[in-house]
Amino acid sequence: MGDGTDRNYVKCNYGMRSLNDTENKKVSRGDKPEENSAEQKKRSDKERYRLFFENLSYAVLIHRKGQIMDANPEAYQLLGYTREQLITKNLLSFVVGRDNNTEKSINGEFAQFELKLRRTDGTVMDVEITSSPVDEEDNSIQGIIICDITEHKNADNNLKNQLYFMETLLDIIPSPIYYKNKKNVYIGCNKAFSKEIICAAKAEILGKTLFYFPYSIPYETTSVYHKYDMELMLHGGTQTYEGIVRKTDGTLGNFIFNKAAFTDSSGKISGIVGAMLEITEYKKAANSLLEKTTLLEGLLKSLPDMVFFKVLDGIYLGCNPIFSEYIGLSVDEIVGNNDFDLLDEETARFSAKKIEL
Repeated sequence: MGDGTDRNYVKCNYGMRSLNDTENKKVSRGDKPEENSAEQKKRSDKERYRLFFENLSYAVLIHRKGQIMDANPEAYQLLGYTREQLITKNLLSFVVGRDNNTEKSINGEFAQFELKLRRTDGTVMDVEITSSPVDEEDNSIQGIIICDITEHKNADNNLKNQLYFMETLLDIIPSPIYYKNKKNVYIGCNKAFSKEIICAAKAEILGKTLFYFPYSIPYETTSVYHKYDMELMLHGGTQTYEGIVRKTDGTLGNFIFNKAAFTDSSGKISGIVGAMLEITEYKKAANSLLEKTTLLEGLLKSLPDMVFFKVLDGIYLGCNPIFSEYIGLSVDEIVGNNDFDLLDEETARFSAKKIEL
């Protein structure tokens, strides 16, 4: 090796051992050791272990306090050096952004950690290091396995960026949105849901069920919503229904719930996602319009004279019962027609001429 010692090393199942370790047997005075046979076995063991070391499918380095003593071909290829070049270098020279703990980690017993290493072409890779002593007589001699996890780290970072983008996108949507797992436990939501509906931080909502927030959703409706959720979990598909929720300002709001089941990669239902559209003001406006319409209809019915109303092109929009009796048709049969549909031609022309005037 680089230090002139006659040691060969091999790693197996993340544990290193010295290849020149042989079983020491005590020989009694009467025994006659077969020296040639022992030497041949020792040489055979070295060759066999060396062959195994050279053909490992992952990069392995042997070092003493950072100074590289040996390496296998996978290590040459990974780092971009020849064996002769590697055994002249210190392992720490490859480390990017090392600190005071880096050397301690490399020289520690049975350690597993992540580092950034620089190849000979200047490219930097993320690696996972598994380190352990390989010499029973000298614990300063360490063997390390280097696993390139650059693609894994890049994929992990891309996933984190996608999740951050999705959270940002959800948070700018004004409608409350939430999602639950198959146990009906909240696993995510946007700001509108946490602030306007639950009045709690996201961290306080996650891991809880619907029943944990009785002040937000009236108790009498909680069991109904839970039943809808469980049906959706069981059968999949989508749901749309109207419900009442107490908002953070204490008022009750009318919402349309739009829900859908989502599946995992195997196609099994793993939860539901829900979006809430508030229609409180719409409901108020609709109720107000209904009240005015009812009042107008009552007023028309009470008038003794014929009353009708139509658009400029002559299409009837409505009338009172006296007028419908005169025409001989119901109000519904009159609405949507013009005079030529309902009256004789002479009367219809006269009526149309009045409208033009």
